Amino acid sequence: MFGERYNKVFRGAAAQAASRVIMMVLPLVTIPLTINYLGHERFGMWMAITSLSALLAVTEGGISNALITPVAQANAEGDLAAIRRLVATALAISTLLAAAICAGVLVGAELIDWRSVLNLKSDLAAAEAAHVFQILGCSVALSFIVGVGLKARRGLNQIAAVASWETAGALLAVPVLVAATMLKLGTPWLAAALLFTPLLVNLAGLAIFLARNPQFTPAAREFDRGLLHGIARSGAMFLTASLASAALVGLDPMLIAKIGSPEDVSAFVVAQRLFTLPFVVANFWFYAQWPVLAEALQRRETRWVSASFSTTLWLSVGVSTAVAAILVYSFDLVTRLWIGRALEPGGLLLWSMAAYSVLMVINGACSTLMYALEARREQTLIMAATVVCALPLKIFLLHLFLPAGAVLATVIIYALVQAVPFCIIIPRRLRARVALAAA
Repeated sequence: MFGERYNKVFRGAAAQAASRVIMMVLPLVTIPLTINYLGHERFGMWMAITSLSALLAVTEGGISNALITPVAQANAEGDLAAIRRLVATALAISTLLAAAICAGVLVGAELIDWRSVLNLKSDLAAAEAAHVFQILGCSVALSFIVGVGLKARRGLNQIAAVASWETAGALLAVPVLVAATMLKLGTPWLAAALLFTPLLVNLAGLAIFLARNPQFTPAAREFDRGLLHGIARSGAMFLTASLASAALVGLDPMLIAKIGSPEDVSAFVVAQRLFTLPFVVANFWFYAQWPVLAEALQRRETRWVSASFSTTLWLSVGVSTAVAAILVYSFDLVTRLWIGRALEPGGLLLWSMAAYSVLMVINGACSTLMYALEARREQTLIMAATVVCALPLKIFLLHLFLPAGAVLATVIIYALVQAVPFCIIIPRRLRARVALAAA
Protein backbone atom coordinates (compact mmCIF):
# COMPACT_ATOMS: atom_id res chain seq x y z
CA MET A 1 0.00 0.00 0.00
CA PHE A 2 2.72 2.48 0.98
CA GLY A 3 4.74 1.72 -2.17
CA GLU A 4 1.65 2.35 -4.29
CA ARG A 5 0.96 5.56 -2.39
CA TYR A 6 4.46 6.92 -2.93
CA ASN A 7 4.09 5.87 -6.56
CA LYS A 8 0.97 8.00 -6.91
CA VAL A 9 2.67 10.97 -5.28
CA PHE A 10 5.76 10.57 -7.45
CA ARG A 11 3.83 10.23 -10.72
CA GLY A 12 1.65 13.19 -9.90
CA ALA A 13 4.60 15.24 -8.68
CA ALA A 14 6.69 14.39 -11.75
CA ALA A 15 3.90 15.45 -14.10
CA GLN A 16 3.28 18.56 -12.04
CA ALA A 17 7.00 19.31 -12.05
CA ALA A 18 7.19 19.07 -15.83
CA SER A 19 4.15 21.32 -16.07
CA ARG A 20 5.59 23.89 -13.65
CA VAL A 21 9.00 23.91 -15.31
CA ILE A 22 7.38 24.64 -18.66
CA MET A 23 5.21 27.34 -17.10
CA MET A 24 8.30 28.88 -15.50
CA VAL A 25 10.08 28.94 -18.84
CA LEU A 26 7.15 30.46 -20.75
CA PRO A 27 7.37 33.90 -19.03
CA LEU A 28 11.00 34.00 -20.10
CA VAL A 29 9.59 34.16 -23.63
CA THR A 30 6.37 36.10 -23.14
CA ILE A 31 7.56 38.92 -20.84
CA PRO A 32 10.39 40.23 -23.08
CA LEU A 33 8.15 39.82 -26.12
CA THR A 34 5.25 41.75 -24.62
CA ILE A 35 7.35 44.45 -22.90
CA ASN A 36 9.18 45.21 -26.14
CA TYR A 37 5.98 45.14 -28.19
CA LEU A 38 3.72 47.14 -25.85
CA GLY A 39 6.19 49.39 -24.05
CA HIS A 40 6.50 49.74 -20.29
CA GLU A 41 3.31 51.72 -19.65
CA ARG A 42 0.92 49.45 -21.56
CA PHE A 43 2.64 46.34 -20.19
CA GLY A 44 2.48 47.77 -16.65
CA MET A 45 -1.22 48.57 -17.17
CA TRP A 46 -1.86 44.99 -18.31
CA MET A 47 0.00 43.49 -15.33
CA ALA A 48 -1.70 45.84 -12.86
CA ILE A 49 -5.16 44.86 -14.12
CA THR A 50 -4.19 41.19 -14.26
CA SER A 51 -3.32 41.42 -10.56
CA LEU A 52 -7.06 41.87 -9.95
CA SER A 53 -7.60 38.25 -10.98
CA ALA A 54 -6.83 37.18 -7.41
CA LEU A 55 -9.55 39.50 -6.13
CA LEU A 56 -12.08 38.36 -8.75
CA ALA A 57 -11.24 34.72 -8.01
CA VAL A 58 -12.32 35.29 -4.42
CA THR A 59 -15.95 35.50 -5.58
CA GLU A 60 -15.82 31.78 -6.43
CA GLY A 61 -15.96 31.17 -2.69
CA GLY A 62 -13.42 28.35 -2.69
CA ILE A 63 -16.00 25.94 -4.12
CA SER A 64 -13.68 24.01 -6.46
CA ASN A 65 -10.87 23.60 -3.90
CA ALA A 66 -13.44 22.39 -1.39
CA LEU A 67 -13.97 19.33 -3.62
CA ILE A 68 -10.46 17.87 -3.40
CA THR A 69 -10.56 16.39 0.11
CA PRO A 70 -14.17 15.02 0.06
CA VAL A 71 -13.68 13.58 -3.44
CA ALA A 72 -10.47 11.88 -2.25
CA GLN A 73 -12.33 10.52 0.79
CA ALA A 74 -15.22 9.24 -1.36
CA ASN A 75 -12.72 7.72 -3.78
CA ALA A 76 -11.04 5.90 -0.88
CA GLU A 77 -14.45 4.37 -0.07
CA GLY A 78 -15.25 3.62 -3.73
CA ASP A 79 -18.42 5.77 -3.54
CA LEU A 80 -18.93 6.99 -7.14
CA ALA A 81 -22.43 8.30 -6.43
CA ALA A 82 -21.06 10.61 -3.72
CA ILE A 83 -18.44 11.94 -6.14
CA ARG A 84 -21.11 12.73 -8.75
CA ARG A 85 -23.28 14.49 -6.15
CA LEU A 86 -20.33 16.58 -4.99
CA VAL A 87 -19.42 17.62 -8.54
CA ALA A 88 -23.04 18.33 -9.57
CA THR A 89 -23.61 20.53 -6.52
CA ALA A 90 -20.35 22.45 -6.92
CA LEU A 91 -20.92 22.88 -10.67
CA ALA A 92 -24.38 24.39 -10.15
CA ILE A 93 -23.03 26.96 -7.68
CA SER A 94 -19.99 27.82 -9.82
CA THR A 95 -22.08 28.32 -12.97
CA LEU A 96 -24.34 30.85 -11.24
CA LEU A 97 -21.34 32.72 -9.83
CA ALA A 98 -19.63 32.74 -13.25
CA ALA A 99 -22.68 34.28 -14.91
CA ALA A 100 -22.84 37.00 -12.26
CA ILE A 101 -19.13 37.83 -12.65
CA CYS A 102 -19.38 38.09 -16.45
CA ALA A 103 -22.33 40.46 -16.22
CA GLY A 104 -20.64 42.56 -13.53
CA VAL A 105 -17.28 43.07 -15.29
CA LEU A 106 -18.79 43.77 -18.71
CA VAL A 107 -20.82 46.63 -17.25
CA GLY A 108 -18.49 47.76 -14.48
CA ALA A 109 -15.36 48.10 -16.63
CA GLU A 110 -16.92 51.01 -18.55
CA LEU A 111 -17.69 52.90 -15.34
CA ILE A 112 -14.10 53.02 -14.02
CA ASP A 113 -11.76 55.92 -14.76
CA TRP A 114 -8.73 53.77 -15.57
CA ARG A 115 -6.52 56.77 -16.43
CA SER A 116 -6.86 58.04 -12.88
CA VAL A 117 -6.78 54.66 -11.14
CA LEU A 118 -3.54 53.54 -12.82
CA ASN A 119 -1.91 56.93 -13.39
CA LEU A 120 -1.90 56.33 -17.15
CA LYS A 121 -0.43 58.98 -19.43
CA SER A 122 -1.13 57.69 -22.96
CA ASP A 123 -4.60 57.73 -24.51
CA LEU A 124 -4.07 54.25 -25.98
CA ALA A 125 -3.32 52.64 -22.61
CA ALA A 126 -6.35 54.36 -21.05
CA ALA A 127 -8.60 53.20 -23.90
CA GLU A 128 -7.41 49.58 -23.70
CA ALA A 129 -7.69 49.22 -19.93
CA ALA A 130 -11.46 48.62 -19.79
CA HIS A 131 -11.29 45.89 -22.44
CA VAL A 132 -8.38 44.17 -20.69
CA PHE A 133 -10.42 44.13 -17.47
CA GLN A 134 -13.46 42.68 -19.26
CA ILE A 135 -11.35 39.90 -20.77
CA LEU A 136 -9.78 39.19 -17.40
CA GLY A 137 -13.15 39.01 -15.65
CA CYS A 138 -14.74 36.70 -18.22
CA SER A 139 -11.72 34.38 -18.18
CA VAL A 140 -11.88 34.20 -14.38
CA ALA A 141 -15.59 33.39 -14.60
CA LEU A 142 -14.94 30.55 -17.06
CA SER A 143 -12.22 29.24 -14.76
CA PHE A 144 -14.86 28.74 -12.03
CA ILE A 145 -16.64 26.15 -14.18
CA VAL A 146 -13.49 24.49 -15.52
CA GLY A 147 -11.98 24.48 -12.02
CA VAL A 148 -14.72 22.21 -10.63
CA GLY A 149 -13.75 19.47 -13.07
CA LEU A 150 -10.00 19.95 -12.62
CA LYS A 151 -10.14 19.88 -8.81
CA ALA A 152 -12.43 16.84 -8.84
CA ARG A 153 -9.89 15.01 -11.01
CA ARG A 154 -7.15 16.00 -8.56
CA GLY A 155 -9.24 14.46 -5.78
CA LEU A 156 -9.35 11.29 -7.87
CA ASN A 157 -5.52 11.28 -7.92
CA GLN A 158 -5.42 12.07 -11.64
CA ILE A 159 -2.90 14.83 -11.11
CA ALA A 160 -0.62 13.67 -13.93
CA ALA A 161 -3.42 13.87 -16.50
CA VAL A 162 -4.58 17.28 -15.24
CA ALA A 163 -1.01 18.62 -15.34
CA SER A 164 -0.58 17.37 -18.91
CA TRP A 165 -3.63 19.28 -20.14
CA GLU A 166 -2.58 22.39 -18.21
CA THR A 167 0.84 22.19 -19.86
CA ALA A 168 -0.70 21.80 -23.31
CA GLY A 169 -2.87 24.85 -22.72
CA ALA A 170 0.05 26.98 -21.56
CA LEU A 171 2.20 25.91 -24.52
CA LEU A 172 -0.53 26.60 -27.06
CA ALA A 173 -1.04 30.09 -25.63
CA VAL A 174 2.47 31.12 -26.74
CA PRO A 175 2.01 30.77 -30.53
CA VAL A 176 -1.40 32.42 -30.18
CA LEU A 177 0.29 35.33 -28.36
CA VAL A 178 3.03 35.53 -30.99
CA ALA A 179 0.39 35.57 -33.74
CA ALA A 180 -1.37 38.46 -31.98
CA THR A 181 1.86 40.49 -31.89
CA MET A 182 2.68 39.70 -35.52
CA LEU A 183 -0.79 40.92 -36.52
CA LYS A 184 -0.10 44.13 -34.52
CA LEU A 185 -3.13 43.57 -32.29
CA GLY A 186 -3.68 45.53 -29.10
CA THR A 187 -3.22 44.64 -25.43
CA PRO A 188 -6.74 43.13 -25.04
CA TRP A 189 -5.96 40.55 -27.74
CA LEU A 190 -2.69 39.63 -26.05
CA ALA A 191 -4.52 39.24 -22.74
CA ALA A 192 -7.15 37.03 -24.41
CA ALA A 193 -4.45 34.82 -25.95
CA LEU A 194 -2.80 34.14 -22.60
CA LEU A 195 -6.01 33.81 -20.56
CA PHE A 196 -8.53 32.01 -22.77
CA THR A 197 -6.30 29.54 -24.64
CA PRO A 198 -5.37 27.44 -21.55
CA LEU A 199 -8.98 27.45 -20.33
CA LEU A 200 -10.33 26.14 -23.63
CA VAL A 201 -7.68 23.41 -23.77
CA ASN A 202 -8.50 22.31 -20.21
CA LEU A 203 -12.20 22.30 -21.07
CA ALA A 204 -11.45 19.99 -24.00
CA GLY A 205 -9.48 17.71 -21.66
CA LEU A 206 -12.43 17.47 -19.26
CA ALA A 207 -14.81 16.63 -22.11
CA ILE A 208 -12.56 13.78 -23.25
CA PHE A 209 -12.20 12.48 -19.67
CA LEU A 210 -15.98 12.37 -19.12
CA ALA A 211 -16.54 10.73 -22.51
CA ARG A 212 -14.14 7.94 -21.48
CA ASN A 213 -15.36 7.73 -17.87
CA PRO A 214 -19.14 8.27 -17.98
CA GLN A 215 -19.45 6.94 -14.39
CA PHE A 216 -18.15 10.32 -13.18
CA THR A 217 -20.50 12.43 -15.33
CA PRO A 218 -22.83 14.37 -13.00
CA ALA A 219 -26.50 14.93 -13.82
CA ALA A 220 -28.63 17.91 -12.82
CA ARG A 221 -30.84 15.65 -10.69
CA GLU A 222 -27.80 14.76 -8.57
CA PHE A 223 -27.61 18.29 -7.18
CA ASP A 224 -27.72 17.72 -3.40
CA ARG A 225 -28.90 20.52 -1.13
CA GLY A 226 -27.60 18.55 1.84
CA LEU A 227 -24.02 18.94 0.57
CA LEU A 228 -24.27 22.72 0.29
CA HIS A 229 -23.43 23.33 3.95
CA GLY A 230 -20.31 21.14 3.92
CA ILE A 231 -19.07 22.60 0.63
CA ALA A 232 -19.76 26.12 1.88
CA ARG A 233 -17.87 25.49 5.14
CA SER A 234 -14.85 24.13 3.31
CA GLY A 235 -15.22 26.85 0.70
CA ALA A 236 -15.05 29.51 3.43
CA MET A 237 -11.57 28.29 4.31
CA PHE A 238 -10.42 28.57 0.70
CA LEU A 239 -12.26 31.87 0.31
CA THR A 240 -10.25 33.43 3.14
CA ALA A 241 -7.10 31.88 1.65
CA SER A 242 -7.91 33.53 -1.70
CA LEU A 243 -8.55 36.85 0.02
CA ALA A 244 -5.25 36.52 1.87
CA SER A 245 -3.43 35.77 -1.39
CA ALA A 246 -5.03 38.78 -3.06
CA ALA A 247 -4.16 41.05 -0.15
CA LEU A 248 -0.61 39.72 0.24
CA VAL A 249 0.53 39.25 -3.34
CA GLY A 250 -2.17 39.66 -5.95
CA LEU A 251 -2.85 43.37 -5.47
CA ASP A 252 0.81 44.45 -5.26
CA PRO A 253 1.06 45.57 -8.92
CA MET A 254 -2.14 47.61 -8.59
CA LEU A 255 -0.95 49.26 -5.35
CA ILE A 256 2.49 50.00 -6.82
CA ALA A 257 0.92 51.54 -9.93
CA LYS A 258 -1.34 53.73 -7.81
CA ILE A 259 1.27 54.86 -5.26
CA GLY A 260 4.18 54.88 -7.73
CA SER A 261 3.72 54.43 -11.49
CA PRO A 262 3.06 51.70 -14.11
CA GLU A 263 6.79 51.74 -14.91
CA ASP A 264 7.52 50.63 -11.32
CA VAL A 265 5.23 47.65 -11.91
CA SER A 266 7.42 46.32 -14.74
CA ALA A 267 10.50 46.11 -12.52
CA PHE A 268 8.53 44.59 -9.65
CA VAL A 269 6.91 41.91 -11.85
CA VAL A 270 10.29 40.81 -13.25
CA ALA A 271 11.74 40.40 -9.73
CA GLN A 272 8.63 38.67 -8.40
CA ARG A 273 8.55 36.15 -11.25
CA LEU A 274 12.13 35.11 -10.51
CA PHE A 275 11.77 34.79 -6.74
CA THR A 276 8.52 32.86 -7.03
CA LEU A 277 10.38 30.05 -8.82
CA PRO A 278 11.23 28.03 -5.65
CA PHE A 279 7.57 27.93 -4.63
CA VAL A 280 6.42 27.06 -8.15
CA VAL A 281 8.83 24.11 -8.14
CA ALA A 282 7.93 22.98 -4.61
CA ASN A 283 4.20 23.36 -5.15
CA PHE A 284 4.09 20.49 -7.65
CA TRP A 285 4.90 18.12 -4.77
CA PHE A 286 2.51 19.79 -2.33
CA TYR A 287 -0.37 19.51 -4.76
CA ALA A 288 0.43 15.88 -5.55
CA GLN A 289 0.46 15.07 -1.84
CA TRP A 290 -2.86 16.68 -0.99
CA PRO A 291 -5.31 13.92 -2.09
CA VAL A 292 -2.87 11.21 -0.97
CA LEU A 293 -2.61 12.75 2.50
CA ALA A 294 -6.40 13.06 2.67
CA GLU A 295 -6.84 9.37 1.77
CA ALA A 296 -4.21 8.30 4.33
CA LEU A 297 -5.85 10.36 7.08
CA GLN A 298 -9.20 8.83 6.19
CA ARG A 299 -7.59 5.43 6.80
CA ARG A 300 -6.05 6.69 10.10
CA GLU A 301 -2.45 6.31 8.88
CA THR A 302 -1.37 9.47 10.69
CA ARG A 303 2.23 8.47 11.39
CA TRP A 304 2.92 8.06 7.69
CA VAL A 305 1.33 11.47 7.04
CA SER A 306 3.54 13.09 9.68
CA ALA A 307 6.74 11.52 8.33
CA SER A 308 5.89 12.36 4.71
CA PHE A 309 5.07 15.96 5.57
CA SER A 310 8.25 16.50 7.60
CA THR A 311 10.45 15.17 4.81
CA THR A 312 8.71 17.35 2.23
CA LEU A 313 8.91 20.47 4.39
CA TRP A 314 12.60 20.35 5.28
CA LEU A 315 13.73 19.34 1.81
CA SER A 316 11.70 22.16 0.26
CA VAL A 317 13.03 24.73 2.73
CA GLY A 318 16.65 23.72 2.07
CA VAL A 319 16.32 23.89 -1.70
CA SER A 320 14.33 27.15 -1.71
CA THR A 321 16.84 28.86 0.59
CA ALA A 322 19.74 27.93 -1.71
CA VAL A 323 17.88 29.05 -4.85
CA ALA A 324 16.79 32.35 -3.27
CA ALA A 325 20.36 33.18 -2.22
CA ILE A 326 21.66 32.40 -5.73
CA LEU A 327 19.00 34.68 -7.25
CA VAL A 328 20.01 37.57 -4.98
CA TYR A 329 23.66 37.44 -6.04
CA SER A 330 22.97 36.75 -9.73
CA PHE A 331 19.97 39.04 -10.20
CA ASP A 332 21.75 41.62 -12.37
CA LEU A 333 23.20 38.94 -14.63
CA VAL A 334 19.92 37.05 -14.93
CA THR A 335 17.87 40.13 -15.79
CA ARG A 336 20.48 41.30 -18.30
CA LEU A 337 20.32 37.94 -20.07
CA TRP A 338 16.54 37.73 -19.78
CA ILE A 339 15.22 41.15 -20.77
CA GLY A 340 18.33 42.69 -22.29
CA ARG A 341 19.23 45.10 -19.49
CA ALA A 342 20.13 44.89 -15.80
CA LEU A 343 17.67 46.18 -13.23
CA GLU A 344 18.76 47.92 -10.04
CA PRO A 345 16.09 47.06 -7.48
CA GLY A 346 18.28 47.61 -4.41
CA GLY A 347 19.38 45.29 -1.63
CA LEU A 348 16.23 45.68 0.50
CA LEU A 349 13.97 44.49 -2.30
CA LEU A 350 16.21 41.54 -3.21
CA TRP A 351 16.66 40.22 0.32
CA SER A 352 12.98 40.78 1.10
CA MET A 353 12.17 38.78 -2.03
CA ALA A 354 14.51 36.00 -0.86
CA ALA A 355 12.77 35.79 2.52
CA TYR A 356 9.38 35.93 0.78
CA SER A 357 10.45 33.06 -1.46
CA VAL A 358 11.37 30.75 1.43
CA LEU A 359 8.36 31.66 3.59
CA MET A 360 6.02 31.05 0.66
CA VAL A 361 7.38 27.50 0.40
CA ILE A 362 6.96 26.88 4.16
CA ASN A 363 3.40 28.18 4.21
CA GLY A 364 2.53 26.30 1.03
CA ALA A 365 3.55 22.98 2.58
CA CYS A 366 1.70 23.75 5.81
CA SER A 367 -1.46 24.87 4.02
CA THR A 368 -1.57 21.62 2.02
CA LEU A 369 -1.55 19.53 5.20
CA MET A 370 -4.12 21.83 6.85
CA TYR A 371 -6.45 21.26 3.88
CA ALA A 372 -6.01 17.49 4.11
CA LEU A 373 -6.64 17.65 7.87
CA GLU A 374 -9.78 19.71 7.21
CA ALA A 375 -8.62 22.21 9.82
CA ARG A 376 -11.26 24.63 8.60
CA ARG A 377 -11.65 26.84 11.64
CA GLU A 378 -7.94 27.37 12.29
CA GLN A 379 -7.10 27.94 8.62
CA THR A 380 -9.98 30.39 8.22
CA LEU A 381 -8.90 32.39 11.28
CA ILE A 382 -5.26 32.53 10.11
CA MET A 383 -6.22 33.73 6.64
CA ALA A 384 -8.74 36.22 8.02
CA ALA A 385 -6.00 37.70 10.22
CA THR A 386 -3.80 37.89 7.12
CA VAL A 387 -6.42 39.89 5.23
CA VAL A 388 -6.94 42.30 8.14
CA CYS A 389 -3.21 42.95 8.58
CA ALA A 390 -2.00 42.93 4.98
CA LEU A 391 -3.37 46.03 3.27
CA PRO A 392 -2.71 48.60 6.02
CA LEU A 393 0.86 47.38 6.48
CA LYS A 394 1.49 47.27 2.72
CA ILE A 395 0.22 50.79 2.13
CA PHE A 396 2.33 52.11 5.02
CA LEU A 397 5.53 50.38 3.89
CA LEU A 398 4.93 51.15 0.20
CA HIS A 399 5.05 54.86 0.98
CA LEU A 400 8.37 54.32 2.77
CA PHE A 401 10.16 51.78 0.56
CA LEU A 402 8.34 51.59 -2.80
CA PRO A 403 8.35 48.92 -4.25
CA ALA A 404 10.35 46.97 -1.63
CA GLY A 405 7.76 47.91 0.99
CA ALA A 406 5.16 45.62 -0.60
CA VAL A 407 7.46 42.61 -0.32
CA LEU A 408 8.66 43.52 3.17
CA ALA A 409 5.06 43.67 4.39
CA THR A 410 4.38 40.24 2.88
CA VAL A 411 7.43 38.78 4.65
CA ILE A 412 6.35 40.15 8.04
CA ILE A 413 2.82 38.78 7.70
CA TYR A 414 3.91 35.42 6.27
CA ALA A 415 6.22 34.93 9.26
CA LEU A 416 4.11 36.21 12.17
CA VAL A 417 0.52 35.64 11.07
CA GLN A 418 0.89 32.36 9.15
CA ALA A 419 4.12 30.42 9.80
CA VAL A 420 4.09 30.76 13.61
CA PRO A 421 0.44 29.59 14.03
CA PHE A 422 1.02 26.71 11.59
CA CYS A 423 3.94 25.51 13.73
CA ILE A 424 1.58 25.34 16.73
CA ILE A 425 -1.58 23.97 15.12
CA ILE A 426 -0.20 21.20 12.87
CA PRO A 427 1.66 19.20 15.58
CA ARG A 428 -1.37 19.48 17.85
CA ARG A 429 -3.73 18.24 15.12
CA LEU A 430 -1.46 15.32 14.22
CA ARG A 431 -1.11 14.27 17.89
CA ALA A 432 -4.90 14.29 18.20
CA ARG A 433 -5.19 12.07 15.09
CA VAL A 434 -2.60 9.62 16.47
CA ALA A 435 -4.50 9.41 19.76
CA LEU A 436 -7.76 8.82 17.89
CA ALA A 437 -6.21 6.05 15.79
CA ALA A 438 -4.82 4.36 18.90
CA ALA A 439 -8.15 4.52 20.74
